[in-house]
Amino acid sequence: MKVYLVGLPQIKCYNEGLEQTVSYNLLEAFPTMTPWLCSLIKSKPIKSFMLDSGAFSFLNQTKKNIGGLSTYIDNYISFINNNKIDLFFEMDIDGVIPLKEIETIREKIEGGTYKKCIPVWHKSRGIQYFKDMCDQYNYVAIGGLIKEKSLKTNLLYSKN
Repeated sequence: MKVYLVGLPQIKCYNEGLEQTVSYNLLEAFPTMTPWLCSLIKSKPIKSFMLDSGAFSFLNQTKKNIGGLSTYIDNYISFINNNKIDLFFEMDIDGVIPLKEIETIREKIEGGTYKKCIPVWHKSRGIQYFKDMCDQYNYVAIGGLIKEKSLKTNLLYSKN
């Protein structure tokens, strides 16, 4: 099992030597990426890196400004390409826009990066959809398992 650390900038504040002494897996959200993190993901301490789109938070913070989503997607694609990110999540915005639109966005991201993203399965998509995703992708995230105000727990299925 691989465990990915989240919130590395906060960890760095507590232990300045961390990036020199530990080799780890990192998961970070697109909106929180800084030049320091971009350089770190290319360095030896990072064994594996996953990029979350941050789209759900973006839409919540902008009062569900769907109009700004197109630019956000273009910026996400550019960031993935410019930083050679291999593991990145689709726009996990189930319940905000219809599934067909999420699939269209996924296709746009994959077409723009020439890489497969990590799709996020939700119960509303049905079990057959999950099985199909597992056949088509090396990684499939499972979202929305716990419905609490301050806790969002996701799992990740991996063929590897």
